[in-house]
Amino acid sequence: MNWYFQRWEEAGVTEMLLTELRISARRQAGSRRTAQRPTEMITIASTRR
Repeated sequence: MNWYFQRWEEAGVTEMLLTELRISARRQAGSRRTAQRPTEMITIASTRR
């Protein structure tokens, strides 16, 4: 099992899964900016200042 996890980490699979889970959770929670990635939200927030 650890071998698979290490390969997924190296390939960025776990981070991608976590990102998609965050997006899904935000959609379910009814967030206004659900379609955007977290980095897009940071960029938007930074440009509004």
